[in-house]
Amino acid sequence: MIGLDCLKQPKQNIMPPCNDCESPVYSMYLIRVKSEVYKEDLPILPSFIQGTFADICEVLKRDPIGCCGLLSKNKGGKLRGYRSISLDYGGIAYRIIYRICDRPAPRRVEIIAVGEHDVAYENAQGRVI
Repeated sequence: MIGLDCLKQPKQNIMPPCNDCESPVYSMYLIRVKSEVYKEDLPILPSFIQGTFADICEVLKRDPIGCCGLLSKNKGGKLRGYRSISLDYGGIAYRIIYRICDRPAPRRVEIIAVGEHDVAYENAQGRVI
């Protein structure tokens, strides 16, 4: 849906780099999504953002730091250790807030909030463990 070439790569343990990614992916990350994201966040978002969420999860499985060229930043303050992906749709800024967990195994990405910019950050701060 978002047209990233890295989503077209075959799913295997070692994948070649896509046109947007800087390095090959050696193992995929497990994606964990807080239940609040499905219950509270996604239902109130535009259908395009809802549909794009599955694509973003695929990107995060393969490249949670580089995000295949999507704008992704480390967060500070109460969200230190978390990252965000920026999406703009219809002149509105949306964010996906997540963290990367390499230990203990399995390697995983935990998504804690999705929404319009300010709402996503407010929700994320309330959901931090």
